[in-house]
Amino acid sequence: IRARYLQWDSYVVLLALASIGLMTTIWAVNRFKNLFGVTTFNAVLQGLDLITIALPPALPATVTFGLVYAIKRLQKKRILVTRASAVVSSAWLDVLCFDKTGECLCTSMLSCLW
Repeated sequence: IRARYLQWDSYVVLLALASIGLMTTIWAVNRFKNLFGVTTFNAVLQGLDLITIALPPALPATVTFGLVYAIKRLQKKRILVTRASAVVSSAWLDVLCFDKTGECLCTSMLSCLW
């Protein structure tokens, strides 16, 4: 039940972000049309140009916020994360083995995968 709740939580966040993005896009296109007197098609093309220019610099910040969110969720489950890169690497694992002291049985994530 807990896993389903976490999946539902992720879908709610994605739906909220998508709806905020859609509403903001509609508002921006209408505002652009009224300010500059252009057609909807030209307003959308100008918006796509702005997205193409603004999106690449924002990607590292987006990835960082996603990692921080993932680490906070792991900390709520009392899982200690010492490196953010370990969160990214362990996302692809199906099984992770620990000894009785709670330490990982391998020296690096790559040796765990092979």
